[in-house]
Amino acid sequence: MLNGGEWRAPDLDQITRVAQDVGLEPKALRSIMEQVTAAVRRWPHFAEEAKVPAEEIERVQRVLTTQRDSFALRNVISTTPSGAIRPQASPRPRPPRGIPPG
Repeated sequence: MLNGGEWRAPDLDQITRVAQDVGLEPKALRSIMEQVTAAVRRWPHFAEEAKVPAEEIERVQRVLTTQRDSFALRNVISTTPSGAIRPQASPRPRPPRGIPPG
C-alpha cells in the first residue's frame, strides 16, 4: 500500500503528512506512536498470554527488533521507553451483542 509516497517504510515526515491530511493533531500522532511502540515492546508478554510457542515468540521478536531499529535510525520512533501504558478495562459493563433471546 502506498503511504505518503512510500511503499514499505515511511519516514516521520511522510507519517506526519498523512496524519495532517486526515486531520490528526501532532500531539495525537505522538501519543498514538508511543502507544503502538509500547504495545510492540510488550509482544513477548502478549504472546505468552496467548500461548504462542517460544520459538515463534523469538522469531517475531527478532523481526520487531529489526523493524524498530530501522525506524529509530530514520528518526521515526524513539528508542527510549515511553510513558504509554496498557489501557485498563472499562468499569461499566458492555451492552449485550447479537439477537436478544425470546
